[in-house]
Amino acid sequence: MVNLLVLTLKVVLLLAAVWSVYSAELITVEGYEGGKAEIRCPYREQLRSHQKYLCKGDCPVFNKNKVIKTEAGENSTSKGRYSLKDIREESVFIVTITKLMINDSGKYWCGVTNLLADDYTEVNLTVSRDTSVVIIVSGTLVMLLLVLVVSLLIVYRWKFNKETEHVLINVLPSLIMSSCPSPPFPPLQGCHGDGDYEEIKDRPLQSSSGSEITTIYSTANLPTRPLFHLMFP
Repeated sequence: MVNLLVLTLKVVLLLAAVWSVYSAELITVEGYEGGKAEIRCPYREQLRSHQKYLCKGDCPVFNKNKVIKTEAGENSTSKGRYSLKDIREESVFIVTITKLMINDSGKYWCGVTNLLADDYTEVNLTVSRDTSVVIIVSGTLVMLLLVLVVSLLIVYRWKFNKETEHVLINVLPSLIMSSCPSPPFPPLQGCHGDGDYEEIKDRPLQSSSGSEITTIYSTANLPTRPLFHLMFP
């Protein structure tokens, strides 16, 4: 007799589970990684005061994986990344999942407790990566790289201009004006110092007509310092 009762109970529970699954409609929800998803679960009006929950996976008759549920008399609750709000006047409860992850994808069930068998609505949640975020991050990195390259070119050009200006103002005039070696090198003949010239001699000449022609002679010292002495005095 006991075995018959147990068998009958198993058959009733099995039929109730099968009836619940086959009577459920499918809800499709999509979301992006890091974002949130809202699952709207409708139910029958006569079940407004019953317990509501969201079950993940196959949701068997026993050992249901209820990620969130309301207690008796509650119309809202929260648990971690999950929150549930029962809008009884509309006969619908909304489950919100925040900070979505890729492994949140899969099958869920909106469940409402009932006397013999719970009412279920099947939910298929798909979580994908937001490619727009990747594009924005990549574009930002490219822009930063371009700014860095342009900044380096500007600094290099400024440094080059400063070095060129230094050569034109300081080094080149020294190369042009210097004519004598610096100590300890001995001075060359006729060299009296930078920028010195030999004495100008005035010697009158006699032309064929008998008039005097004054000719002025000048001896200038050309630069005689070796180039490496000028570069490294």
